[in-house]
Amino acid sequence: MSLRINGLITLNAVRQLSSSYNRINKITERLLGGGQAYNPVAVSLTTQVSSDLASINQKITDANLSVSMNQTADGALGGVGNVLVRMKQLAQQAASGAYSETQISAMNDEYQSLGAQISDTIASTQFNDITLLTGDDALVSLDLAEVLAIDLTDVPETAASVISVAIADTSAKRASLGAQLGALDANVQGLQNQSERLTAFQDRISSMDVAMTIVEQVNAEIQTLFDTWLTVRSMATMQLALKVLTND
Repeated sequence: MSLRINGLITLNAVRQLSSSYNRINKITERLLGGGQAYNPVAVSLTTQVSSDLASINQKITDANLSVSMNQTADGALGGVGNVLVRMKQLAQQAASGAYSETQISAMNDEYQSLGAQISDTIASTQFNDITLLTGDDALVSLDLAEVLAIDLTDVPETAASVISVAIADTSAKRASLGAQLGALDANVQGLQNQSERLTAFQDRISSMDVAMTIVEQVNAEIQTLFDTWLTVRSMATMQLALKVLTND
């Protein structure tokens, strides 16, 4: 009867030891699993932070696209403004009365060429298939039809004034774009700061989870040592019992 009891004790000790080793193996796999969280609280926090990060990073992408779009429109407006300045100079020269008809005709050829350049800029300035300077969805709508209709060979007295108004309007729209770009840049910077803080928090969650897992591993190893001692003791008792029986 004593032999049977000792045998059961030994088998139980072996099972317990085997269970402890399995537990250590699982914990080790978790530690080697690339920093993934396993603690329920850590998993919940990590999931929420990952969701927030994805949302913020998408907002950063969208804001950067808006910045690029505004910069594209601003560059085009800057080019149009420079061309308008030259067109105003030509209009003033043609209206001064100091040039011959041949010279005014040459000026008009340049004026019309510059007008075609502006028309091409307005029609072709796009970002992500969005036309930026004309149409219902335009970021900045330019209406320079009156300027483009001017013929320097028959200059009205108000030609230079019309072009001056167009220059002022273009400058005002560039200023508005500049303000929008400033706001967008500030928004991107704020979102990037949020992203960095959330990423750091996510790293801390991972570090805490790893630390908790290490503590769990140490406890498991201590339990394993205890189970090993019980197993050795049980086996020694079993061997002693067998020896007694054999001597008897």
